Amino acid sequence: MKKLIIYYAGIWAERLLTIDRYKKVDYFVDHIQQKEEFKGIGGEKNIYPIEQLLKENKDEILIVISDNRLYKEAKMELEDMGFTEGIHFFNGWRLDYSFYKLYYDDSSWGKYENEQDGAIERADFNQRAKMMAQLIPDDVRSVMDLGCGSAFLKNYISSDIQYYGLDYCERDSDTIVCDLNKEPLPDINVDMYYMAGLVYYIDDMEHFIAQMTNAKYILFDYGGTERYLRLDGVPEDPLINARNNFIEIDKLFVILRRNGFVFENGNWDWKNGKIGWHMYLFKKLQ
Repeated sequence: MKKLIIYYAGIWAERLLTIDRYKKVDYFVDHIQQKEEFKGIGGEKNIYPIEQLLKENKDEILIVISDNRLYKEAKMELEDMGFTEGIHFFNGWRLDYSFYKLYYDDSSWGKYENEQDGAIERADFNQRAKMMAQLIPDDVRSVMDLGCGSAFLKNYISSDIQYYGLDYCERDSDTIVCDLNKEPLPDINVDMYYMAGLVYYIDDMEHFIAQMTNAKYILFDYGGTERYLRLDGVPEDPLINARNNFIEIDKLFVILRRNGFVFENGNWDWKNGKIGWHMYLFKKLQ
């Protein structure tokens, strides 16, 4: 994980930083002559003169500018010091998934799975598959489970449905091994593409969905975004649990509609307050 440095202490830093985000800050820089301290909720943080940044390895830090009013001035100053916008420094009020992807460095599922024993065996994944299976229409005779993991879905569908499990690594002898960010979808006609916990890992969602237009349905889940929003509506460290990309649900809907799919049915795991999965079934227009 890269070192997180906030440029400008003071009231705008207080407004930008949640308690959780404040705890992740390594230190602040500002236009001061000597080292000071920032007393925020969650402990004291050091404030250094701006020249402290020149002592850092550029590839190991991320600088967040906390005062939007002074962003242009800070941008010019940082560029004069050799830092690059979008790589080394960001506007703290306009952070998106590209920032988090850099901050968490390698947030791939593969790394998460290697570090977490039983990552794909979680009981809530089984519950999610059970609920999503209830949305599968009666006319589905074949389904491809993208990012199948332990193939929980297979336990909840009729034996009359042809099941194909696909993942980035072999789960069993029947697994179709495919890196969906590097390889095309297998040339197998199915009635439905099923995606549980997958949409956050796709680099090019437009291209990905465009490969599914021969199917009748797409069924997917999406983590409840309300748990990632601050009171001002800005995403706070969205989907950091080993997830690469954060795509807003309305943008995903637009992509689906552009490829001929419309919303058909849905469900919400409202009892699971921590996750709050939302489940969506989209149907291809005839």
